[in-house]
Amino acid sequence: MQKTPTVVASCALLLFAPGCLGALAAAAFVDALPCDGKLVEELQDQDGLSDECRADIAPYLPDPQDSFDGRLVVLGEAHDQVGAVSVFVHGVDELGSVLDESDWADARVTVWADGEPTEVPPQQLGVEVLGNSSEPFASIAIVNDYSASMLDSDLDDVEALQLDVLECLPPAVEGSVTYFSEAVSQVQDFTEDRGALLAALQRDDDFDRDTTALYDGMGQALEQRVERDRPVRVLLVSSDGLENASTTWTEDAVLELVEQEDITVVMLGALLADLGQMRDLTQHDGVYFYTPFYADMHEQLDDYVASLKQMARLTVPVDFADADRIEIEVGGHSVTVPLSQ
Repeated sequence: MQKTPTVVASCALLLFAPGCLGALAAAAFVDALPCDGKLVEELQDQDGLSDECRADIAPYLPDPQDSFDGRLVVLGEAHDQVGAVSVFVHGVDELGSVLDESDWADARVTVWADGEPTEVPPQQLGVEVLGNSSEPFASIAIVNDYSASMLDSDLDDVEALQLDVLECLPPAVEGSVTYFSEAVSQVQDFTEDRGALLAALQRDDDFDRDTTALYDGMGQALEQRVERDRPVRVLLVSSDGLENASTTWTEDAVLELVEQEDITVVMLGALLADLGQMRDLTQHDGVYFYTPFYADMHEQLDDYVASLKQMARLTVPVDFADADRIEIEVGGHSVTVPLSQ
C-alpha cells in the first residue's frame, strides 16, 4: 500500500507513541515499512537496525528537540553546619545566552517561610561561579546504552558528547560508568581519577549488544549514586531505543528514587528513543536532548555544556534558615526551589 502524506503527517511520531500505531491501523496502513521487512511495532522490539533500515526510517523521526532552552536548572542544594543554604544552578537567559558571573551577581533571591516572602539583600547573598572549583561537591553517574541498535559510530559520538560534559565540570567531580543492553554492568565505580573515567567511556567492542534494559541500567546506577553524599547529583543517560528488557526496575521505581534522592537526570536520546519516556524521566529538574542521530547532537548540546562551566552556588545566610523554599530570578527567568529540612 502506498503511504499517503496524510498518514505520514498524522503519525510523525509513530515510532514513539503506541497510540499512533492504532491510527496507522485505522488508516489501513498494514503493509511492512521498507525496513528489514518489519512492521513498526516489530521495529520497536527487535534487537537492532541495519544501516538501510536507519536510512528508511529517518524521514519519520522527530525533529531535534530538548527541554533546556530558556531554563534555569537546579542541580542540588546544601546546608552547612550553622544553617546557611546553598543552591547550585546553571542556565541561559531569556535571549538564550549562557548565564555567567555578571548575571549571577545580579540575581534576585527571595526566601519563603510560613507563606511570607523576604528578599535576600544583595550584600548578604553569597555568589560563586564553580567552573574551576577544586571542592568535591559534584558527582555524575554515566549510563550508556549498548543495545544492538547502537552502532560503533553511535557509541563514539556518545563518548565525545560525554567528554564535552565532563570537560566543563569542576576538576574534583567524581564519576561512575555503567553499560546496559539486556545485561547491566558497572564498568567504573565512582572515582575522581579523570583518566580512569575517560577510559571507561571508550567503546567496548566486547560488551554483548542485545535488547534495551534501560530501567535496569538506570536503577543500578542510581543505587550506587545514592551512596554518595555530594550535593550535586547527576545521572547522565544515553539511549537510542525503547525500554524492552528490564526485569528488576520499572519507570515508577526509577522516578521514585530520583525524586527521593534529589537527583538530576539528563537524557541524551536518538533514533527510536521514546520522547514521552524521556520527558517523564527528566520531570524532576532534569533535561532531555533528542536528535535522530547522535552525530547531530553536538551543536544542540553546546549551550548546555557551556552553562555547566558557569554553574553558580548561591548561598543564603543563616538568618533565613527557617525558609521552606527559595525563588531565584535571573536573566529574565525564575525558578522555585523547595528546600529539604
